[in-house]
Amino acid sequence: MTQRTHTLTDAGAEVLRLRDELAAAYRSILGLTYDAWMQLDPAIRQAASRHLAAGLADTTKD
Repeated sequence: MTQRTHTLTDAGAEVLRLRDELAAAYRSILGLTYDAWMQLDPAIRQAASRHLAAGLADTTKD
């Protein structure tokens, strides 16, 4: 029983480690996306925002 408990504890620790790595990668991607977004011309950002908002409005009509 001790071996099984030890194995489950190791598996839980590995899951938490992987969760933390995934969260860090996600934050990195979001940061890069935001930086790229902010480098776009303001008029392009505004047009893209309107287009995205219109697309979201279309999906909520159903």
